[in-house]
Amino acid sequence: MNTAGMSDVVQLEEGWKRMQEGIDKFTQIMESDFRESFPLALHSELYTTCYTMCTQKAPYNWADELYKRYQLMYDSQLERVVLPAIKAKHGEAMLHEFAKRWKNHKLLVRQMWKLFVYLDRFYIKRVSALPLKAVGVQRFELAVFNQVKDDVRAGVLGLIEKEREGEQVDRELLKSVINVFVEIGDWRPLFPTRVGEEIGDIGAARLNVYVKELETPLLNASKEFYAREASQWIGSDSCPEYLKKAEARLQQEVARVAAYLHSSTEEKLLKDIEEQLLANHQQALLDKEETGCRALLREEKTEDLKRMYKLFMRLPNSPTCGLQPISQIVRDHIVEVGMSLVRKEEAEKDHTNYAQQLIDLHDKYLALVQGPFGNNSLFQKVLKEAFEVFVNKEIGNCTTAELLSTFCDNIMKTGGDKIEGEIDLLLDKIVMLFSYLSDKDMFAEFYRKQLAKRLLLNRSASDDDERSLITKLKYRCGAQFTSKLEGMLTDMNVSKDNQNNFSAWMRKSEVNLGIECSVTVSPLRSNGSLWRQFRCPRLEDWSVRDGTAFRAGLFSTWRR
Repeated sequence: MNTAGMSDVVQLEEGWKRMQEGIDKFTQIMESDFRESFPLALHSELYTTCYTMCTQKAPYNWADELYKRYQLMYDSQLERVVLPAIKAKHGEAMLHEFAKRWKNHKLLVRQMWKLFVYLDRFYIKRVSALPLKAVGVQRFELAVFNQVKDDVRAGVLGLIEKEREGEQVDRELLKSVINVFVEIGDWRPLFPTRVGEEIGDIGAARLNVYVKELETPLLNASKEFYAREASQWIGSDSCPEYLKKAEARLQQEVARVAAYLHSSTEEKLLKDIEEQLLANHQQALLDKEETGCRALLREEKTEDLKRMYKLFMRLPNSPTCGLQPISQIVRDHIVEVGMSLVRKEEAEKDHTNYAQQLIDLHDKYLALVQGPFGNNSLFQKVLKEAFEVFVNKEIGNCTTAELLSTFCDNIMKTGGDKIEGEIDLLLDKIVMLFSYLSDKDMFAEFYRKQLAKRLLLNRSASDDDERSLITKLKYRCGAQFTSKLEGMLTDMNVSKDNQNNFSAWMRKSEVNLGIECSVTVSPLRSNGSLWRQFRCPRLEDWSVRDGTAFRAGLFSTWRR
C-alpha cells in the first residue's frame, strides 16, 4: 500500500494521461509493423503508474476507474483505426487486413495486460470482473468482428468454393482468417450466457462462435455444392468413374480440413458430403446396367469393387443404404453363378470334377470377400448363404454330400487323384464346403463306408491325412459327429499292433504254419457297430496239420 504523502498522490487524469501516452506510443510502433521496439524504461514507468493508482488509499484509489478506461481504450482504438481499415478493403485484400488486425490486436492485448497486470492479480479477483485478456477479446468481437463477420464469412466461403472448382487459393490466408473465428471464442466460457445461448462444456463453448458463424454456413454451402456436382456426374459418368471422383473429393476435403479448418469440422463435413455424393445416388450407381455392381462382379473388376466397398462402408447400414444393398447383389450373383454350374453339371454324365469345381468357385468368391470386401462379416454371411442355396441341390441322382465324400475318397486312397500342393489346405476347403451341407449326416455315412474300405483293404495313402480331415470335421461339428470315424482308425491301429505281436510270437515260438500268412485282426466283437455291413477277411481252414491248433489255441496263447 502506498504510504506517500499527499504531494506524491497520482491524480486520475494525470495518471491516465501518462498511461494513454504510453498506449499511443505502442500503437504507433504496432502500426509501423514494429520497426522499433517498445522502450523498456517506458514499460517500467507505466507499470509503476498503474500500480500506484491501484494501491493509493481512498479516495485516491483509481482501480475501478482504470478498469473502465482500460475497456474504453480498446473501443477507441478499434473504432477509430481498425474497423475503418478493414472496411476500406474488399475481397482477399479485406481478408488480409482482417487477419492482420486481429494479429496486431492480440499483441496489443498482451502488452496492455503487462502494463495493467496489477488489476488482473488483485482487483479483478476481488470484484469478480472479467479478466483483462478476456476484455480485449470481447471488445474486438463487439467493435469489429460483429461488424464485418458477414463479409469475412462470404469471402472465406467464396475462396473455398474456388478451390473446390480447381483454382489455386492462399491457404495460409484462409487459415489465419478462420482461426479468428476459433480464437474469438477462447474466452467464451467466462462470458455471461447470452439470451438463447447455452454454454456447454468448455471445449464446446470455445467453438460456439466458429460453429455458429462459419462452420454451419460452410456445411450448408458444401451440401449445395456437392448436390449440384453429384447431379452432373450421375447423368454422364460410369459407376467406377463416379466413385473415383467421389473418392478424390473426400480426400480433398480431409486435406482441406487439415490445411485451414478446425479439426472438429472434419466428421460433420464428410458426413454431409457422403450423403450428397453417395447415399443420395447409391441405388442408381449400383443399378447402372453396363457399369454397376452386377457388371463389376461379372467382369471381376476387383479394384473398382474395392473402391465401392471402401466408400459405401462409410454410410450407415440399412436395406437401402451402405453395404447391405451391395451384399445382397453379391449374394444374388454368387447364387446365379452357382446355379449355372449345377445346371451345367446335371447335363454331364461324369460328376467326378464337380466337387473340385465347387472348391474353385468358393476360392474365387472367398478371395473376393477377403480382398475387395475387407473380410467384412456381412459379406462372409452372404457367401455362406449363397453357397447353401446351390450346394444342397442334387446333381442327377447324386447329392453333393455323396460327391464330396467321393472326392475325399479319391484323394485319400492310394492310386487316387494326385494332389499338387499342400493337401492340408485342400482339406480345409473340403470342410468349408461340408459346412454348407444341410444333411451333414449323409456325408458322414458315405464317408464312413469309404473310409472302411480304404482301411480294410489297406488303401489309405496317409494315416496323418485321414486323422487331419477327421480332426477338422470334429472341430466343425463336435466330438460326437466324428466318434465312429475316430473309432475306426483306433481299431486299425489295434489291429496292426496285434498283427505285429502275432508275427513276433510265431518267430519266437518257432511256429510254422506252412504257408505265407498275413492276418488282419479287427476287434469286431467289441466295436461291431463301427464296421457293420463290412466283411472282415478271416483265416480259412488250412489243410495243414496244426491249422486246427492255431484256430483253437495258438491265437489265445500268444495273446496271453
